[in-house]
Amino acid sequence: MRKRIFSAALLFSALTANASSYPYRWVYVSRSLGSDAHVEQIRAIVETAAAHGLNGMVLSAGLDRLLLRKPSYFRRLERVKKICERNGVELIPMIFSVGYGGSVLAHDRNLAAGIPVKDALFEVRNGKASLIPDPPVEIRNGGMEKWRGNRLEGFGFHDRPGEVSFRDGKVRRRGSYSIRFENFGSSPHGHARLMQKVKVRPHRLYRATCWVKTEGLAPAGSFRLLVLAEGGRNIAPWEPRIPSTTGTWRKVVLGFNSLGYKELRLYAGVWGGKSGKFWLDDFSLEETGLLNVLRRPGTPITVRNEKTGRVYEEGRDFEPIRDPGLNFRFDRRPPAIKVLPGGRIKEGERL
Repeated sequence: MRKRIFSAALLFSALTANASSYPYRWVYVSRSLGSDAHVEQIRAIVETAAAHGLNGMVLSAGLDRLLLRKPSYFRRLERVKKICERNGVELIPMIFSVGYGGSVLAHDRNLAAGIPVKDALFEVRNGKASLIPDPPVEIRNGGMEKWRGNRLEGFGFHDRPGEVSFRDGKVRRRGSYSIRFENFGSSPHGHARLMQKVKVRPHRLYRATCWVKTEGLAPAGSFRLLVLAEGGRNIAPWEPRIPSTTGTWRKVVLGFNSLGYKELRLYAGVWGGKSGKFWLDDFSLEETGLLNVLRRPGTPITVRNEKTGRVYEEGRDFEPIRDPGLNFRFDRRPPAIKVLPGGRIKEGERL
């Protein structure tokens, strides 16, 4: 810590000594202005910066979503502006944030980038068209019930049976067994994983689910659920952030588009593990329907008869399609397509 303070002091001294050589001497500050405490934190930064010869503050405070702000936000922003004026520090607002698109999506989540789903099959029952898996997919022995000693049947591999991975009949979510991983810190790579290859249809939406329980797992948050394609491409990067010790079984759900692939490898486990234990149970895979469907120009939807190819009209044959729960998560049921009375779509029809 002393070394860092000393380095900072040298930097500030250099800035002060060479103020004429460096006309733009700015400090970057990121606060949401969600509380008065943020204003006081900015005050301390501005006063310190001014005392050491800095003359500008770049402020990241969600300024690209002003239409969504409450009056308290603008009062705090005005106070920050006056603090800068009193200290001779120019306020440089960061307005057009790109990055993960948080501010854009705060205005309208339908502005997210989308991946197309092609030829997903639906069937009409009782005035609603729901997804029919085409073809059905599954994780073989996903309940972890079939074993040969410490080897789990149905999976391409699991790391070091009998040394790192074990059949466990005591800690299980349901059924008779789960798979337990421990001692993985003894390996240079810290691998503790299982994998299964699955056949899929290209350009379809799938949902992989597993249940995990952890006990002193280190490093924290190292558990992963991965979908890898040819060449090791990770087609759905995601960090589930499972804590080191869950106490109970934790459900992990990953949604992904199969893109142009017909076969994928599903992994669950830990890479770079150091210590602790974790258990896996009830690993499953399913095709899913209209989850996180985007509705805007550039993301069209076509509903047609499977046999005849007749294209149906939204608002005439079926209700406008939307996902009222649009949140980019996959741990919920997808909405159905609602058929309109008097339309051309018939009961039992496949779409």
